[in-house]
Amino acid sequence: MLFRGRLLGNLMMVFGLCRLMLFRGRLLGSLMMVFSLLRLMLFRGRLLGSLMMVFSLLRLMLFRGRLLGNLMMVFGLCRLMLFRGRLLGNLMMVFGLCRLMLFRGRLLGNLMVVFSLLRLMLFRGGLLGNLMVVFSLLRLMLFRGGLLGNLMMVFGLCRLMLFRGRLLGNLMMVFGLCRLMLFRGRLLGSLMMVFSLLRLMLFRGRLLGSLMMVFSLLRLMLFRGGLLGNLMVVFSLLRLMLFRGGLLGNLMMVFGLCRLMLFRGRLLGNLMMVFSLLRLMLFRGRLLGNLMMVFGLCRLMLLRRQILFSLLRRVLMVFRLI
Repeated sequence: MLFRGRLLGNLMMVFGLCRLMLFRGRLLGSLMMVFSLLRLMLFRGRLLGSLMMVFSLLRLMLFRGRLLGNLMMVFGLCRLMLFRGRLLGNLMMVFGLCRLMLFRGRLLGNLMVVFSLLRLMLFRGGLLGNLMVVFSLLRLMLFRGGLLGNLMMVFGLCRLMLFRGRLLGNLMMVFGLCRLMLFRGRLLGSLMMVFSLLRLMLFRGRLLGSLMMVFSLLRLMLFRGGLLGNLMVVFSLLRLMLFRGGLLGNLMMVFGLCRLMLFRGRLLGNLMMVFSLLRLMLFRGRLLGNLMMVFGLCRLMLLRRQILFSLLRRVLMVFRLI
């Protein structure tokens, strides 16, 4: 999602949407269901003066066994805990939307289980004087077994954490969208379709006066100390693990890894950082008869200020010439 306008002049807006849709056909014959969660958090204030620390881990667990033969277990838990105090004096918190929709069809003939857990914990106190620790854990684990014989699994999680402070003088971070859609039809006969979108864009400076779009998710870690005096390190990791076994007989495996690393130094002084896109799209049809494998890797590394400056200078020169 891209929000623009003066609204975002000195503001950070975050909207996160996680949509899980399983389309119909006796899908829910012996079914159970799936969950998808989106977590959205906007943190701002001087808090980030010297440090920002964000840790995000994603864990999704699919349970195996004949237990799920005619059963479906869906457990979706979203826990949001914000400990208040002066921290929230300049803090803006946005927690948004989790939508779960399961449509019917034979799809779930032998089952489908999706478990998604999102936990957010903000610790308060002097600890947060110059520090903010955000810990979010999501675990994604697919356990093997005949369970997935005719199963389809979808995992989608979107986690957004926006921290703001002087660092973000005119910066705007916007994180956006995670969409999970399961299409109907024979496609899902012996198939599994997973769509996961990761968009990471960090823009800084007046550049964002009228623009802003940022999505960052999975693991955001800003280390504290003098290191962060002029430094910000952003580490983002997404781990998707599909366990092996007969499970993959008619199953499709999707592995998506997104790694974001911001190098240290004054790099972020006037740095504008950038963008990372991970797109996983599984198309429908018999093409996916027994298997589809999608591997998406997105790696984003932010270049140092000097490099960016030289690039900006060149662009400006080109514009002047034009």
